[in-house]
Amino acid sequence: MSTYIPAIKGYIADVPRVHFKRCDNKVFYFDEITQASIQPNVQFQEVNAGWSNYPVAYLPGAGTMEVQMTSGQFNSDLFAMANAVNAETKAFSTYETDTFALDPAKDVKEGYFEVKLDEPGNYEATQIKDVIINGLEKGTDYEWTEGENGKTVKLPETVIKKPLTLEVTYIVEHPDTDVIEIDNKSSAIGEATMKFPVYNNGDDCTDAAIKGYYVIKIYRCRVTTMPGFDGSYKSPSTFQLTWSAMDAKRNDGKDYICGYVPNKQATQSNGGSGNENLGG
Repeated sequence: MSTYIPAIKGYIADVPRVHFKRCDNKVFYFDEITQASIQPNVQFQEVNAGWSNYPVAYLPGAGTMEVQMTSGQFNSDLFAMANAVNAETKAFSTYETDTFALDPAKDVKEGYFEVKLDEPGNYEATQIKDVIINGLEKGTDYEWTEGENGKTVKLPETVIKKPLTLEVTYIVEHPDTDVIEIDNKSSAIGEATMKFPVYNNGDDCTDAAIKGYYVIKIYRCRVTTMPGFDGSYKSPSTFQLTWSAMDAKRNDGKDYICGYVPNKQATQSNGGSGNENLGG
């Protein structure tokens, strides 16, 4: 005996929330998506035979499914997840550049400029591990020393050309920083789930705008396009990645599942059950 299951009707006019359960059982969650798509495809093979001008059969061939997601939020988890690595705490070095104006009357001593360097930004003096003066060679054109008065650059007066300025680059060490080290040789495998909100179709008797959620779960997929960086002046950046479905090696042969989950916060009005207009 068959059971009639009414079709779910409504409108999807929003982006999903995405969960990705990596094969090491770590779950990543992304809820500020700007675009997402799921595109399954089966490549059928034509069978041409006999006297027919048309194929006599189409046999199912290799199947593909791509899941694309674009995040409007920068999230370091996106990069850790995609590259199958975890964040760790360790030392990390950065570069900071500043420009100093030299005063021959004040800074020159016995034919040498001696300039005390201020720490760039809000960094501590102990974080400055090296100083590079652009265009000059350390040890030959200048010396960098640390004395009682702080870090000082000493260089002959003859190596400085007008205008009397120094472009100084500091190497700053951050001792305890959350970093992600990537070898770009592997990508994550896991289970991807997208939860789309379904809005009322105008005939429903629910008070809430969202009547439920349509959830699509891909049992096994791999990241095949890594997120990158694309910054523009005063424009928000987005971060995109692509998953491609793999053989889930399930006994039933299924690759993905779709299901509707009602919104429990949606209340019924006019005494209706909310199901009168769900049928096809």
